[in-house]
Amino acid sequence: MKNAQQIAQKNLPKPHEIKAWLVSYIANLLELNQDEIDTQVPFENYGLDSSATVILSGDLAEWLECELEPSLLYDYTTIEALIQYLTEKK
Repeated sequence: MKNAQQIAQKNLPKPHEIKAWLVSYIANLLELNQDEIDTQVPFENYGLDSSATVILSGDLAEWLECELEPSLLYDYTTIEALIQYLTEKK
């Protein structure tokens, strides 16, 4: 499995695709409408506990086909920050 830097150099989805995936994932998880998810609001404000963030980072890693640290959402606390981290590795 590739790490985040390796996938960023190859086939990383576009920022808007990552954003759509994350918004959809969180909305489905929390049973909210996608328009209720603010990409600038910290993940913790949505009530995601540590197990939910670890699962989310694992599912994201699987979707991106790369390795991501389980603690990634603690380092990049919003959808926008996470997208910037993933896409700046090019």
